[in-house]
Parts: sequence; C-alpha cells; structure tokens
Amino acid sequence: MTRCAAVLGLVLCLIPNLAAGSDAHSGGESRGDFELRKLPGGALLRAAPGTVYSLGRPMNVQLGTKPGKTLAQTLHLTRGRVEIDLPVTKQPVTAVLVQGPSRISAIAKGGHSVVIADQQKVTVAAVAGDMLVATGDDWRTLVSGVVRDFSAKGMSDHTVLPAPQASLSAPVALSVAGENEGESVHASTTTLSHANGYEFGLWSVHGKERSLLKRLKTQTESVPLGALSAGSYGVTVHAVEASGLEGAESDLIPLRVVSAELPDGARLNGSSILLPPNQRVRLLGTDGVEISYGKVASFVPARARSA
Repeated sequence: MTRCAAVLGLVLCLIPNLAAGSDAHSGGESRGDFELRKLPGGALLRAAPGTVYSLGRPMNVQLGTKPGKTLAQTLHLTRGRVEIDLPVTKQPVTAVLVQGPSRISAIAKGGHSVVIADQQKVTVAAVAGDMLVATGDDWRTLVSGVVRDFSAKGMSDHTVLPAPQASLSAPVALSVAGENEGESVHASTTTLSHANGYEFGLWSVHGKERSLLKRLKTQTESVPLGALSAGSYGVTVHAVEASGLEGAESDLIPLRVVSAELPDGARLNGSSILLPPNQRVRLLGTDGVEISYGKVASFVPARARSA
C-alpha cells in the first residue's frame, strides 16, 4: 500500500516495496537497563532494576513424561521482576525454580517466562512456553500465553494482552534541518481493555535489519516521536498491564523522514518555505520516496535532489 503525506507544499509518497524492508527482528530485545545473567545449565536470566533476589542450591524436579529428573536452578525473589529464557523441549534438561513471596513458586521449563512480585501481588506469566505454578505444594500447569495473578483477593488468570494496532500522523515527514526535525510526527495506538498504558518502540531501519532507538511510555493512546534526522524508521507498540507486564508487540509501521536543507536567505514561515529568487531546496533521505508538487498528479523519484 502506498503511503503519502502532503507537507510544505509537497506531496511525498513511500514506494511500497522500499517502504521499510523486511522485518528480520524476532523475539524480544534485551532491555539495556536489565541485569543479564547466564545461569548454570544455560538459562538466561534478566532482572529489572531494583529487583531483590538471590540464587539458591539447585534441586532435582520431575518435569517430563519420561523417567528421570531435571536439575532446576533455584531463585528466591523478594521483590521486582525476573525474566527467564530457555529452549522449548519435550524433555527439559534444565529449568529455573522461582520462589516468591506468600509461598508462591513457579518453574520455568522452556520459552519466555516472567515473574513479578510486589507487596500486593505476584504475577506469573507464561509468555511463550508452559510453566508450573504453585501456592504452597499445590502445583498446576500454566499454559503458554496465560498470566496468573495472586493477590489478597485470590487467584485469577487472563491471557497475555494481544498486540494493538499502531498508526502514524504522517508516514512520510518533511522536516527542515535545524528547525523542526520530526516534531510534527505522532504515533498512535488502538485502545485495549485491561491495558494500564502503552509503550511505543522507535526503530532505525536499514534494509532487512532494524535496531531499537528508544521506547516511549504513555498513559494515553498517542505520543510525539521527537526530533528525527533524515532516514528510514519504523514504529511498534504494545500494551502494558498494571503489573508492568507487556503484551504482544504490533507489526512495524514504516516512517520516512525527508530533511530539507535551506539555502542562505531562505526561511520557514509556518507550513511554507520562503526562498530568495533562483534558489532551491536540497532534500535528504529520499531513497524510496516519490514526490509531486501541489496538484500535479504524476510522481517522480525524489532521490537526493533539489526542489
């Protein structure tokens, strides 16, 4: 689908097959402020800032249907958030036993598991892959995609929040270098019930690869992306529960920022550029963009050129 925007008297369109490339991203990226730790046996542990936990002695647990036990690393969680990643197999060779407050325990045995604890509630999420969860010695299966909350009100289950749909105020933005880079572009999301807020991801896109630039948290359904230089970007969004647990992330929405370099004597006047006689505006970041002027119906490639 062709995406166009009219800005500063120009109509800019992304060429569909060059809009944002293929998405080579899979899974969740490691958040820079999380503590990353590889446990004996190969489990990857992520601990959020402020998390209080300690590692205990490993123990043998029965997980698979075949005879034999699995060695589980033990983690005592006082408060905060831990995430555990393990390969998904029918007969796990390693697991992680998380022992939380109020005699609530969880065994991560494969996939992506999250446990969040505070003074009021313990949340266990089998984001991808089944878990085992217990109050005291009463162990029950928590199937993949389900979240279990424990509080003074009792126990309740719900599914991981689905991915909302992201949108942009302008899929192609024309900024004036040094004056208004990216300030007019807003990202929005559809509303999800049970969401306590939303987190947008701004990605830099290079062909088939993408890298995270920043995440923007908001309690509303829209957020400004801030100043952006010329280039190719993408935006995603996911909903966030009151516990801080994130839902599934949306598809990447492409964004192209084209920057206009003004010659000496030119100036920006509201939504128009005032040029001295016989002067031209140089456009940057135009690869994959087509351009039209005013009411002209035809489009031409806007590769690094003067308008």
